[in-house]
Amino acid sequence: MKLSIVMTTYNGMEYIKNQLDSIANQKRKADEVLIYDDGSQDGTIGFIEDYINNNGLNNTWKLIVNEENKGWRRNFVEGIWASIGDLVFPCDQDDIWHENKLETMENIMIENPQIQVLTTNVTNLYDNGDRKSSNNQNGKIVKISWRKRIFRVDAPGCVYCIRRGIVNKSKNYYRVEYAHDDYFWKLGLFADGLYNFNKDLIDYRRHDDSTFSIETRKNRNVKSRIEWINMALDYCDDLTDYVSNDDEIVKKDKKLSVIKRNRKYLKLRKRFYETGNPLLIFQMSRYKDCYLKSRQLLGDIYIKYISR
Repeated sequence: MKLSIVMTTYNGMEYIKNQLDSIANQKRKADEVLIYDDGSQDGTIGFIEDYINNNGLNNTWKLIVNEENKGWRRNFVEGIWASIGDLVFPCDQDDIWHENKLETMENIMIENPQIQVLTTNVTNLYDNGDRKSSNNQNGKIVKISWRKRIFRVDAPGCVYCIRRGIVNKSKNYYRVEYAHDDYFWKLGLFADGLYNFNKDLIDYRRHDDSTFSIETRKNRNVKSRIEWINMALDYCDDLTDYVSNDDEIVKKDKKLSVIKRNRKYLKLRKRFYETGNPLLIFQMSRYKDCYLKSRQLLGDIYIKYISR
């Protein structure tokens, strides 16, 4: 098997060396490392160029500097599409991979051809240097069910291993607002091929000022919630096409029914945010299997009626 790593960078000088070292020091070396920089201005580009040259990595590592700023979503997905590996590993600029990450995940994928998207647990790494391992380290490979909470994503994109078949199919249903972790999670989910390996294989750096954290805080208002719901409705349309048209997907009717139910729940939430009609709360409470978290309904009520 050929293994591709796709890293995206943007002003990452503070932590980039540790991540590059952890990739270079993998027991199982990657056959291709593609690094897509989105216009860094802090020296990241020059540092990566020197790192590649000084370590003799020119044959397998390649730095591509985008001509225009794409944003992290598009940068990741287009980079994944440009890779050639049988297995593709998205990579952030500031984590630290355990030296057996590629070797372990490749072996799992070889031994389990039904897996289309594989994720792992992480050790949380905080800015003060503290590390906290995940609670589950039993080494089991667990299948993720598509029967409920299809919009809940339980793993960051930097722990994904994506099989080439799903990468190729992803080109048919992608929209620019989709994040790669969210998108490939759903494609693997409805292909009955999404699994998690209960073992930490990276140190995952947690930042309060990360792009994702900032976006999450900004989204706690009515306008942003409606925008998210509209994106989720787009997902329902694209997943319907995906399930309907892919000949390898089984249990189509049941999966389409789950997607249809989620569409109804989303439309109810949208009406609630638009109108504030309290009678909709009871109807929304009947869709607990669709909410990302059980307490999310209370969050909807709080944002609509209390938070400004």
